[in-house]
Amino acid sequence: MQAAQLYRKSAEQGFSLSQFSLGLCYVHGKGVPQDYEQALVWYRKAGEQNNPNALVNLALLYHEGKGVAVDEKQASEYINRAAEAGAMDAQFQLGLDYDGGYHGVKKDKALAVVWLRKAAEQGMPIAQYDLAMEIHEQADETYFWLSIALPNLIEKMQDQATYFRNVAAAALSPAQRAEIDERIKQWQDAHQKKP
Repeated sequence: MQAAQLYRKSAEQGFSLSQFSLGLCYVHGKGVPQDYEQALVWYRKAGEQNNPNALVNLALLYHEGKGVAVDEKQASEYINRAAEAGAMDAQFQLGLDYDGGYHGVKKDKALAVVWLRKAAEQGMPIAQYDLAMEIHEQADETYFWLSIALPNLIEKMQDQATYFRNVAAAALSPAQRAEIDERIKQWQDAHQKKP
């Protein structure tokens, strides 16, 4: 039996993970014909149960106009719901939207920081970097987040991150830096990938 058939059985019983997975099958044409409208049906069912991945994918379909007319307002509503449900990618996107006033969102630096911080705290290096850039006048937090992000950033971002981390470090006293270095070690220990 194919995965899509198994997903359908449990999706029809109301299991949101299976509804989401069946939606993915329809998007990618895995075990079923590619059909964005059917993907929307199953993503919506999972989204009604606040499945964050389904909400993110609904936002993408509305943003790209796949299976439905482009609707930035609806896409934004789904991104908001996904972010509230804890989806790291949605939190990051919402942070960017508030920072730049994108996707029908009013520009709001304070909300940008809130959402970037939520994604950063979940371990997203690019969110950690963007958060540090957003709060660069706070040397202690800039130093902390860039130190966390630096080993995981793509190579072309590392030079800039190192520069700004060093600028932040220069603004700190030795005692402040030692305290933040201890926070960094604790954060890294707590978020270390387990084999």
